[in-house]
Amino acid sequence: MPYAYRYQTVIEALSSRSADGLRSAARLIDERPSSLKKDQVVRLIASRMTGQSLAHLIGRLSSPEKAAVFEVAHSESFRLDRRAFEAKWGTLSGVEGERSNLNRYWGNNLLSLFLYDGSMPADLGEKLSAFLPKPPEDEIASCDELPELLLFKNVTEGEGNPEGRELRSFVTIQAALHELVAVLRLIDAGKILVSEKTKQPSKGSLNAIKEILYSGDYHEWSDEPRRLTRYAAS
Repeated sequence: MPYAYRYQTVIEALSSRSADGLRSAARLIDERPSSLKKDQVVRLIASRMTGQSLAHLIGRLSSPEKAAVFEVAHSESFRLDRRAFEAKWGTLSGVEGERSNLNRYWGNNLLSLFLYDGSMPADLGEKLSAFLPKPPEDEIASCDELPELLLFKNVTEGEGNPEGRELRSFVTIQAALHELVAVLRLIDAGKILVSEKTKQPSKGSLNAIKEILYSGDYHEWSDEPRRLTRYAAS
């Protein structure tokens, strides 16, 4: 089944932008369209998205922007998977967000001419995929031995220096075999109660499970509410 591309052509994508955004984009390619009407500016920019002019525009992109164009041009849907891209290449700035903000953000950089709401027009994607090299395959970093510390950034508090946390390793095969049988016995004895509304076990049931854990729980239990903090690996 073919993809339903957001924009089939560059003309269609450009026509969806505001007149002010189009004039800003035209100035990025060394044009002065102040006296032109919107449809004239659309045709002017579209004419620069072909042949040698297109190759020249790609050459002016930053390294992360080029990577984004290469990835999208060689994707099946011609859409930017933001999370996958940043996991592979790092942070990418200059890509507009939700459609409600497109008039505010679009046209401020050259990447705007290639990506519209995170999508590349199908005709442009087909053209670029014919001559742009394919990006390298995804790679996952690995190590032969586990590190003593893992570095994390506190996402909740904002940017800051990564903090090191001791890496604890558990061999759980034997424990899993023991705990599976033990929990099944608790269930059979009617000691595990689950709320019909929340679908969660009761506090008494959790305490019962805690008591039969092979090596105890990984974390200390507390009745006090905890403030959750989000971390990201560094």
